[in-house]
Amino acid sequence: MSPSTPHQTPRSQLRRRTFLGLAAAATALPALQACSPQEPLPPGGPGGNGGGGTAAKEATSLTQLVDSGELPPLEERLPSTPAVAQSHGSDAAYGGTLRRATLGDTDTSNLLALAGAALIEWSGDGQGFIPDVCESFEPSEDFSSYTIKLREGLKWSDGEPFITADLMFFFTDWLGNKTIVPSAPYWVASPDKSLPTAEASDEHTLTVTFSMPNPLWPKYLCNPAVGTQFIKPAHYLREFHADHADKGARDAAVAEAGLDTWDKLFALKDNAWTNPERPVLGAYVLDQPIIPSGTATMKRNPYYYKVDSESRQLPYIDDIQVQKLDRSALDLRVSNGDIDFQAYGLSFGAAQVYLQNADANNYQIRRWEDPAVLGLLPNLSHADPVVRELFNLTDFRVALSHAINRDTLNKTLMGGIGVVAQATCVESDEYWTSGVGEQYLDFDQDKAASLLDGIGATAGPDGTRVFKGKPLDFVIMYVDNAAGAIKPTEAFNSVVADLAKIGVKLFLRPVDSQLYAQSRSSNDFDFDGTPVPRSYFDLEPVW
Repeated sequence: MSPSTPHQTPRSQLRRRTFLGLAAAATALPALQACSPQEPLPPGGPGGNGGGGTAAKEATSLTQLVDSGELPPLEERLPSTPAVAQSHGSDAAYGGTLRRATLGDTDTSNLLALAGAALIEWSGDGQGFIPDVCESFEPSEDFSSYTIKLREGLKWSDGEPFITADLMFFFTDWLGNKTIVPSAPYWVASPDKSLPTAEASDEHTLTVTFSMPNPLWPKYLCNPAVGTQFIKPAHYLREFHADHADKGARDAAVAEAGLDTWDKLFALKDNAWTNPERPVLGAYVLDQPIIPSGTATMKRNPYYYKVDSESRQLPYIDDIQVQKLDRSALDLRVSNGDIDFQAYGLSFGAAQVYLQNADANNYQIRRWEDPAVLGLLPNLSHADPVVRELFNLTDFRVALSHAINRDTLNKTLMGGIGVVAQATCVESDEYWTSGVGEQYLDFDQDKAASLLDGIGATAGPDGTRVFKGKPLDFVIMYVDNAAGAIKPTEAFNSVVADLAKIGVKLFLRPVDSQLYAQSRSSNDFDFDGTPVPRSYFDLEPVW
């Protein structure tokens, strides 16, 4: 799709000390759902000393670099057809520092949220995708191939051109290298799990062909964590790749970094959150990594390819400061008004504190609908045929639903601001129908026990139920994400206690994100304790 005037929701036109917080949470099979509708972000900018007024086409700091000969003029830094960002006001001025926080050294959410770049992205209203880095993105009639035309004149943050050779590097040298990528990622593979082929007809045009129709690929590309993977600076990364680098120099670099294999060095150099030398396309370039100081800074990318409706180069904000904090310190900084724009790491447990201090400390709280921030999902394709049969019985899942006390979870983990509902569509989704998400919500353990009796899951000597010789004791695999709006382990401990009363034993297995992904892809899990984002509903339509 290639609309004549592409646009996006702005990331930098935000009032001073405004932050966002998710207003949804899940308990298990059912969820505590959002209780307030989506609200638009307010217009305006954070202000600062960037100067230039609203008539300037670039920040004063960049104009000074141009005047001194250290930077090419703006018209030479922008592509011939810049991406035009959707505007929510015309009074934004250049300058200022955006203050944010993180709970971990390696978390890349700040980079993805504020400095990502991808081939395509969601439109401002979220109803479709629009070109971003590319000028056009055209699927074939059967969605088995996609023709991508890049904007001419695109440049990396170091001034080097971004061309199809960079995309070919992704497909050939990254995706096609078994050492780096042992198996096909779901977000780029064909439905039959084969990898696509890519062919560049010139420096700006590339065609990606799948072995069969793949109409969901654009939706994966719009996911920031996925879309940024395709954007790799070949001119920089080749010197760390086994197929391109001199072996002696590469081995020396591996040893100097304290590593043992070339692919680990490659991954280290490819990380734009920890490596300031890696060129990027996004709005900000890492200036200072978070290790060892505990504070990361990102500065404006002078070659950023987007402008506003007045042809003023973005971003407006000079730089971003990200401080590593623990949960209690983050809550304190937010409630004091010391964080400008934040959703990551905000907890429902502190929601009342945020609300009580908002007016006094000049910040606003924004909430929007979400199906759930945590779910308990049985593996319907379990490798054990007896367990698979059990999990696919509706009455088994309904029994678990009735056995969980969501009201208690709402009060203890969400400060009572959630709404009890199943982890499914919200009203603004195209899939929503009246009454969806309202089934099997009442807390009734007698009903739950009766349903289990009805499917033949009877209590054994120790009280644990047995179905066709299989004890009902299972493992919940989940990522214990400290940045989540609720703490998964606390939530699941409550669920474990509830289900034990009806003879179903659950054991907790917190894992890191890599092992979680491996277990999911290899079908090696009983229950998946996971967030339930809205984007999954057509990408994984098992709900």
